[in-house]
Amino acid sequence: MERDEELYCLLVPLDGFKIILPRDLVVEVLNRGNVEPASSEPACLLGYRVRNQQLIPVVSLEVAAGLSIRPASNKSRLLVVHALTGQLDPPYFAIMTLGYPYLLRIDPRTLRSHEDQMVASGFVSRAQLGGEAPLIPDFDWIEGVLATLKPAVSA
Repeated sequence: MERDEELYCLLVPLDGFKIILPRDLVVEVLNRGNVEPASSEPACLLGYRVRNQQLIPVVSLEVAAGLSIRPASNKSRLLVVHALTGQLDPPYFAIMTLGYPYLLRIDPRTLRSHEDQMVASGFVSRAQLGGEAPLIPDFDWIEGVLATLKPAVSA
């Protein structure tokens, strides 16, 4: 197998499930810090966090999937990711996680499509990765929702 067929990914723990993302999408992992609550819908928008003197939206993929989440704890982290569609300025948003992501090196033999492709809002697919069945977030959907919002807090 050639090395260019390998992909570095992050397996990210959320409340009740995991997501998988290519490593290159992730800008950084931050402590939760001060997330200013949002005064607008949708419910999956938890608020905004200042990063490099700019407000970036913080989302809950659990809420996007129709689940409830536990209150943030000292294990909560923010996974800052690149926005892909060009709809957000600044071109980033953060995903609230339940801890640190795990770095994985995967190839076509280790990552498969999961037989259960029923997924909720905010996700495009489910993968099979060894004993895990992580979800793949739908960045088009997430960014489309966020692009319609204006922060109601100041930096």
